Amino acid sequence: MSMSDLADLPVEELTSSGGATSVERLESPELNVSPGELTHQKSLDQSEDQESVQTDTSAEPLPTASTEAIHFLTSILPEEIQKIFFRDSLVAISETGKEIGEFTFVVQPIMYHATPCLSIQASSHGSIDSIPCGTSISAYLTQNLETLEQQHHEYVKLKEQPLMKKTSMKRDDDSYVVTREVTSGQNLRTETFTYKLEEMQGFVSDASNLVLLRILALRNKVPDNISFVSLDTEMKLFPSTYVSAESGIRQSAE
Repeated sequence: MSMSDLADLPVEELTSSGGATSVERLESPELNVSPGELTHQKSLDQSEDQESVQTDTSAEPLPTASTEAIHFLTSILPEEIQKIFFRDSLVAISETGKEIGEFTFVVQPIMYHATPCLSIQASSHGSIDSIPCGTSISAYLTQNLETLEQQHHEYVKLKEQPLMKKTSMKRDDDSYVVTREVTSGQNLRTETFTYKLEEMQGFVSDASNLVLLRILALRNKVPDNISFVSLDTEMKLFPSTYVSAESGIRQSAE
């Protein structure tokens, strides 16, 4: 269950521990349960339907990040990064006082292949109409929020046909490789997407979005004309901006 799903439910109270800003309380993106809670289970039944697709994105016109957005990422200071190393926990409460979901998010410093980086762990899980669901993110970012690696898991435990999605992203020397597995009941579909590094300038992943929201809240200002690029649910690049609202700062698709 994503935080946007929680926001759409009839919520009476959101409680937080860890000193998070209203930005993260109300506008966190799609997250998942911890990787240990969401493991891909492949049936050995011979009737299982499997499909593998490799998508070439080079022929498609792709959106690009604005110069201001790229400058914003390169302007993030080490002192600012030091201020966002904390854990945040949120609980969603229904109008009847029942707990219907929870969200946790922690940023920690880590060495990734001998390079100082950020470790991101985030999860959101609960139930909607008594159906358990959730998401989780585990990622490594540079101090300028470039995504080096990300694992994104989602699940909806429907009785007759459980749905699970697993998306893996990794940066190599000249490209990003994104692999998505979708398991619906006994059916498994795997898709692989490849993006050149120059196409991913100003890219904001699910994990870097969370950190970016903390940086924007720390600066208490959204610069003009910052348009990044992100991946939608179909793993296609789309323009992504940030706007100020009464509830805080939120990500918005153009």
